[in-house]
Amino acid sequence: MNPEHEAAVEVAQHLHSIEEFQRDVEPAIVAARNEFLTEDTIMGLFANDSINELWPGQSPLYTLLSRSYFFSETDADRLRDVYDAKLKPLGFTFSEKRTPEMV
Repeated sequence: MNPEHEAAVEVAQHLHSIEEFQRDVEPAIVAARNEFLTEDTIMGLFANDSINELWPGQSPLYTLLSRSYFFSETDADRLRDVYDAKLKPLGFTFSEKRTPEMV
């Protein structure tokens, strides 16, 4: 097994099952996305979803790459509120960079 696959297997051991993801995680991500992305804020969508299959051992390991969304939001407090309510409980981390023109 090459080192990249070995590292992926190690990470996979700490991930949610597909059933748990579909039941608990995905609905929260979609709900947050629907609050972040509106007709007024969306700037672009790039790439499509794809699933890759690796065979580092006896069973397959799947990786999901999802579409990239670019949006512009001027209310940083709104972003923090949506993050705190929907994504923070799932273990996501929030980071921000402030400049005089942009948050």
